Amino acid sequence: MVLVMTVSRWDPPVEEITRFHQLVVGDGLSVRAAGLDLGWSLATAYRIAHRDGLPLRNKTLSSQVVDEIVALFAQNVAPMDIVRRLGVNPSSVYRVGISIGARQRPAPEGRRAVATARRVEYLELRACGLDRRSAAAACGMGLRGALDVDKGVIKTRGRRVPFVPDGQAVYRYKRLMQVLAYVDGRVSVPVEVLPQAAVEKVIDRRYLSLVERERIADRVNRNLSVRAIARELGRDPGTISREISRNSGDDGIYRPFEAHRKSTLRRFRPKVSKIAANPRLKQQVWQWLRMEFSPEQVAGRLRREFPGDETMHVSHETIYQELYCQARGELKKVVAHALRTGRTRRKPRGQRVVRSRFVDPMIMIADRPAVVEDRAVPGHWEGDL
Repeated sequence: MVLVMTVSRWDPPVEEITRFHQLVVGDGLSVRAAGLDLGWSLATAYRIAHRDGLPLRNKTLSSQVVDEIVALFAQNVAPMDIVRRLGVNPSSVYRVGISIGARQRPAPEGRRAVATARRVEYLELRACGLDRRSAAAACGMGLRGALDVDKGVIKTRGRRVPFVPDGQAVYRYKRLMQVLAYVDGRVSVPVEVLPQAAVEKVIDRRYLSLVERERIADRVNRNLSVRAIARELGRDPGTISREISRNSGDDGIYRPFEAHRKSTLRRFRPKVSKIAANPRLKQQVWQWLRMEFSPEQVAGRLRREFPGDETMHVSHETIYQELYCQARGELKKVVAHALRTGRTRRKPRGQRVVRSRFVDPMIMIADRPAVVEDRAVPGHWEGDL
């Protein structure tokens, strides 16, 4: 006896098929998008499309569609907005954007690292005083995406979750997110982040103050030379030249408040040490310290082993500062084993004040008064009662 099994295919209701035709032919959606809109499986959508002879979208974009995508990218339209306007595949839009340089190709370290670098680019513009809309337009970012960057979130699977940075720009991103609260002037800005008094404070005569930067901007607008400005401010011409070239805007105009914000941002604390920020350098330093190399030997050997790599060069003082932290508990044992001296804190090397042997100053016997030598007063004789 032979059993013959037949598989019956499910056919959607007539109303859904009519709606499917309308979405594909009338609205110009793809077969995949129309099927998902109706809750069909991909196989069912393509089976109905082939059976009814519906037009299937070409996998390759026509030259007309490519020109429209390029024109929209030139207008700083977000990629997903282009997808919704033209009804094309998001991958095709991103591929065209990468080919014309409007989008970045994902780096080998991952998409999150690229997203972090892009957010840093946007936050730097915000830190320079640009509003959200202008900074987003300059970075080719949508307004909704810019708002997500300001809030430190990212949209994933239909909901917004905290953004976790990755890559080499992690610490820069975190510092800019702290400064952004100060730039926006929100009430929730913690005072210890970047208070106004710290911005205007003159740290040292070596650093340019806000008043000096205002004077520089005024003289630059009057087309005075660098040397003339330096003579008037009592500064070196190289200091004025570096200040103008380093802190001028992208349009070449020197603005004193923007320049002062940039300078303050560069000195923002706390800063991550060079060893902590470079895992490769940290591993190499600790490896040689375990071999009982002194920090001076480690610093010298790094320059010999990596002569052309500045990221692997570090001074012995930086190594000492990395070790001599407030070590307690288990960390104190780690620091003690790292140095061959076994110390967990610095040994004072400065000149110490020589302390006298006695509290009261001593008088030599030769300096006794003459009245004592005469022994005319009772009590000056030894053994008097």
